[in-house]
Amino acid sequence: MFSKRIIYGSILISCALFGNENSVGEVTVTANKVEENIINVPQSITVIEKEELTEKNINSIPKIIDQIPNMHVAKEKAFGTTVNFRGLNTSMFTNNNPVVVYIDGVPVMDKYSYKAALTNVKRVEVLRGPQGTLYGKDAIGAVINIVTEDTPDNITGFIGAEYGSNNFMQTNFNVSAPLVDNILYAGINGEFSKDDGWQTNTYLNDNKSEKSENKDINAYFKYLPTDRLSMKFNISHNKTDDNGVNGAAFTSTNIKDIKRSGAETVSIDIPTTEKIESDSLSLALEYNLDYFDLNFISTYRDSDLNGIYDADYLDGTKPDAGLTQWNFTDTKTYTNELRVSNYDNFIKWIGGAYFESEKVVQSPYGYDSFNGGAVYHGNADSTTKAKTYALFGQTMIPLTNQLELTLGGRYQKIKKDFNVDVLSTWGGATISDFTIDTEKTWNVFLPKIAMSYKIDEDLASFLSISKGYMPGGFNYFPSSPNINDAMFKPQESINYEMGVKGAFKDFNFAASLFYMDISDIHIYKSDGMNWFTDNAKKAHSYGLELEGKYFLSDAFDISGSLGLIKSKYDDYDAGGGVKFDGKDVENIPSHTLNLSLNYHGDNGVYGYVNVVNRGDINFYDNNNKKFLEDDGNTTVNMKIGKKFSDWDIYAYIDNVTDEDYITSYMSKSGLAIALFNEPRFFGIGAKYSF
Repeated sequence: MFSKRIIYGSILISCALFGNENSVGEVTVTANKVEENIINVPQSITVIEKEELTEKNINSIPKIIDQIPNMHVAKEKAFGTTVNFRGLNTSMFTNNNPVVVYIDGVPVMDKYSYKAALTNVKRVEVLRGPQGTLYGKDAIGAVINIVTEDTPDNITGFIGAEYGSNNFMQTNFNVSAPLVDNILYAGINGEFSKDDGWQTNTYLNDNKSEKSENKDINAYFKYLPTDRLSMKFNISHNKTDDNGVNGAAFTSTNIKDIKRSGAETVSIDIPTTEKIESDSLSLALEYNLDYFDLNFISTYRDSDLNGIYDADYLDGTKPDAGLTQWNFTDTKTYTNELRVSNYDNFIKWIGGAYFESEKVVQSPYGYDSFNGGAVYHGNADSTTKAKTYALFGQTMIPLTNQLELTLGGRYQKIKKDFNVDVLSTWGGATISDFTIDTEKTWNVFLPKIAMSYKIDEDLASFLSISKGYMPGGFNYFPSSPNINDAMFKPQESINYEMGVKGAFKDFNFAASLFYMDISDIHIYKSDGMNWFTDNAKKAHSYGLELEGKYFLSDAFDISGSLGLIKSKYDDYDAGGGVKFDGKDVENIPSHTLNLSLNYHGDNGVYGYVNVVNRGDINFYDNNNKKFLEDDGNTTVNMKIGKKFSDWDIYAYIDNVTDEDYITSYMSKSGLAIALFNEPRFFGIGAKYSF
């Protein structure tokens, strides 16, 4: 249970903290896939507007996540960005996070695709809790809905540049313009960055072995041929070239002894390289009829991952030098969604159909290891084809002037065809050679019921019950030809939430309590040779979330968020007589806190001091089949800038105190493999707007 002191302190923070110059009722969101006031939506929603994103240096999806209570980025580099929320972790072999990102309706579910630039963002909405009714199969935890600018009255945009620690360099730009007044609009934006990282690899005599380069380019056309019809076409190209893993292997598995300073210099004979390139297209159509609206969106995404990793993590002079891991994956995803809605009548409703086709070709995929005086070599070539069909609907029914009932549901069918060829050798002799060719279909209904009660114009409450769902799938490197070893079940949850939202002259806040029953929760473990996804039968989580802003004066405000959580396994049989019933779910911080003091002067000077605190966290120690508790940590970030004429000149420091902590931990073959947060970072920048 949470201590009374923590809860009491949290309530004091919430009552003195949260506010906004504008009323909550004036904030527009599209949580239900139509514009409406945030106070009318019966769920927890965080909204971050364009100006706040800029002034608080929130320029990436992980930095958005830092603002959200009980949402946490476990790692950002090597093997994808993994996110956890309210007791839910990344599902490793569906490659999907429990938090799905949508950019103008285009879903970004793959954990390797969380590096989108935020160069043309109008607003970010974070919808907490299951969003499966309207957002689909993977939105078991939350949705980050990113809305971009697209219909400027005149040519508008900016160009910016930054320079920082570790030879960090970044340029970004955004240009949008009406090509034909009130009819045709176009825009292009992009971001290019590179840095040398903070690690040195002495084996390769590489001063900076953790170099990275990123490129993100997006363009759109929006056509308004009539007052009723809108057409928007988006095209995006993203390329990431990462080296290193932000960490190292340690011979000691005592988590208290593992520090980032021990990873600043490594000796690794196989340099880690992870190259990701993706292209996406989308076409969105909206047609407004007299009695209802039609929306259609079609998307296509092609993503290629080429990854080479050091397999032993040891000094290159050891006998097992030269051992490698590899992952070459091509993912093609095609989606279509048709929606019909009416929000002008007394009873509001939305309904639609969804189709998704995904093909994942992972070939080659495997690793080498040194075992018993000989080299083990294992490789798996797999193809997974998945098709998703869904029908969904939601209606909002006013019962009184103050009370509204929301009913929703989604029927979903997912079929996956899986084929894998596995070949393993030891000392050159074949020890395993098999093929699995199978298919599996899952059918599920995801209901939702919610009540919202508008106490007055400035205060509303809500209560909701909803079902969350993360699909099952197949492990890309099964240990045996037994189909049950290759397959894992869908993860499901029943979510209960109640909350209140308030808006006053200088102060607004949002508070919620949640409880979640989780069945067949996805876990990630090793059998001594391979890592794979499996299911623990039962788990649960519950907690408290608070957020908002309070204006101290015309120039100063305080904003922040606080999340408290308990998440435990109820039925987790790890095999071999080991059970983890009653243990905390791994990778979930006991609390998250984000607190900012912000300044906006009449003379154009602005700045902030931001404190981010993460509570104690458990990591799974596979070597000893137990969980290890790591202490919490606190980082401080600062920024100061000056706006004048069309310029914005600024400087910032991330991790002012150079806090050193573990973000990800695994153990295998007597080693502890740990990833770390970024060291102290200094940056300066300038932006010219027009």
